[in-house]
Amino acid sequence: MEMTQLLQKIFERVFAPGHPAGAAEQDALLHQAVDHLVQRIDPGLCALGDYQARLRPAVELALEHIDGIVEAVPEGFVCSRRNYLQDRRVNAFFVSPDHLSEVFSASRELRDLFQADAALEQAWGLLCMRRRQQRRLGMGLLGDTLVRDLAQQVVSFGKHQLLSPGEDLAAARKALKCCIFNNLLDYIKTGLVTGSDDRAANFGGGGGDNGGASPSAIAFRAPVRAMPLRQRLQRVVEGLRQPQRFVRLRQLELRLDRMGVMQEAADVDRLLEPLRLSEIEIAGRGARVAALVAVRREDLLPAQDMARNAEIFLAM
Repeated sequence: MEMTQLLQKIFERVFAPGHPAGAAEQDALLHQAVDHLVQRIDPGLCALGDYQARLRPAVELALEHIDGIVEAVPEGFVCSRRNYLQDRRVNAFFVSPDHLSEVFSASRELRDLFQADAALEQAWGLLCMRRRQQRRLGMGLLGDTLVRDLAQQVVSFGKHQLLSPGEDLAAARKALKCCIFNNLLDYIKTGLVTGSDDRAANFGGGGGDNGGASPSAIAFRAPVRAMPLRQRLQRVVEGLRQPQRFVRLRQLELRLDRMGVMQEAADVDRLLEPLRLSEIEIAGRGARVAALVAVRREDLLPAQDMARNAEIFLAM
């Protein structure tokens, strides 16, 4: 069984409410997961007779942590051109309806999903964005008085990316769990081989010399080319046992007007419902706002429009 298929089955059978899999099935699935992990990270670990016993609890802990994070992401919503003006989340995330179409049309996985099933009109995925907050002077209300040059906090969203599209919300959640776990494995492997964390950029991207990584994460990825086999096993176990060092979730509430200006809660409690957002951080590479969204086929740009946009971009 291929790794992603195995992980999806584990999240579906082992960690789903009620634990549908019996003890024997759970044991078999997790045993396979450990073997796949070893082949992916460091096949030499198979030479150690106790690698299964050492890795199994750590793998289970990491999977459980990731499952909890993804399940904590709020229920999804339809993110379409039609509800751009009605849904404040869609309005906040995108500059315009055309911007929405450009972002979703750029997802090759989403296009392939729609192309594979002509009857599929809607797909789900994880929309990831960078949240930017800037101070500026603008016009606004101070009490009941309209004031010029009022100090304001403006929030915007950029670097949009649609990850792990699936046919329904449950499929998108499972795909996201697999994506995060595979990123964690690649991060651990890269730390063992080179001491770098470039692969973590598949999910997050970042800036600065260490991408904003915490001191503990930097210490973990110290080069270990000459490390003995048993010590390498211990490093893998340590990485899996502390998944919260690599994958974190934070919930936040923002009260924004239609222009992205942050409002004081005391002034707008009765008028402006907060945007409830989730921020996921992987491998210290910087937090990204994450929202489960439904994307409609009708909102994708035709292929010729995508090609024209690419030509314009290359000519700039």
